[in-house]
Amino acid sequence: MAAYDGPASFLFPDGEQLGVSVHAGLRGERWSGTISLGDSDRRLEQGDVCQLTADRLGDLRVIITEQTGKKRYAFIALISPDPHERLDPPL
Repeated sequence: MAAYDGPASFLFPDGEQLGVSVHAGLRGERWSGTISLGDSDRRLEQGDVCQLTADRLGDLRVIITEQTGKKRYAFIALISPDPHERLDPPL
């Protein structure tokens, strides 16, 4: 099973970007794992759809499945987003 532990760029549903720590594993063709928001004041909710980018992972669209600790959230990767599609802040 492929695994990744390291930094990643994380894009919140409102378009704010943050550096996060990721612990993830590849099962079949789907990444899943946890995201740690570190010292950020931001929070996530179950069902939030976000974007995660790291060299080894590429660009992944992820859905938050649960909060697993203080500032730590579980996720599953849905699909790699279209390269021209971005989560941008509302106008």
